[in-house]
Amino acid sequence: MTSSGFFYDADIIKRMAIGYKVTNAGQAPGPFNTVPMGWSAPAGGAYSSANDLISFMKFVFRGGTDDVLSGGILNEYFLPGVILSDVIS
Repeated sequence: MTSSGFFYDADIIKRMAIGYKVTNAGQAPGPFNTVPMGWSAPAGGAYSSANDLISFMKFVFRGGTDDVLSGGILNEYFLPGVILSDVIS
């Protein structure tokens, strides 16, 4: 995984998909939101390419390896993010 991280630099920004914003004057090309926001950024500022996401999901669904991610941690990955008061949802 070579295109994932939390802090993007000029090289990552250069490789980002170009987004467009519709304005009264037409379309304005991006990229947008490339200013580092630190901990306040959505998803903690994480970014990843589609290829890296595929690699990660293959790793997860093959059961991972203990030298990268222990089985216990991988099991926690599949737990609900929020346990509601009814302890079922």
